[in-house]
Amino acid sequence: MKPLKIAETEHTPQVNLDADQGIFEMKGRLITLDSHAFFDSIFLWWQSYLSHPNEHTTLSFELEYVSTANSKSLTSLFKMLEVLPNIKVLWYYGEDEDQLDAGEDFSFFTKIPFEFIQTTQP
Repeated sequence: MKPLKIAETEHTPQVNLDADQGIFEMKGRLITLDSHAFFDSIFLWWQSYLSHPNEHTTLSFELEYVSTANSKSLTSLFKMLEVLPNIKVLWYYGEDEDQLDAGEDFSFFTKIPFEFIQTTQP
């Protein structure tokens, strides 16, 4: 399966989805005004992955901020991936409690287990 890599911008996070390497990560700010355009290729990639998933799937999120419109898309993604066996989310947050709160909110709306990991800011 071909990896999906999206470079980070001022309004969108870096995305690295690589089934062969077992890498599923999103890092940066998610404040794009066109959530559907940003998530279209991501949803398509995951739909393909669902037909031939890895034995274990660990998603890594280190998001500085997620706007409301993008929260809905991210929740939809988590709901879509609930069918995967052996899936979990690693939710990284810094000293800003809002990052932790956002992760806890997402975990409330999905059956996917979340692990919350505090990072140290340089």
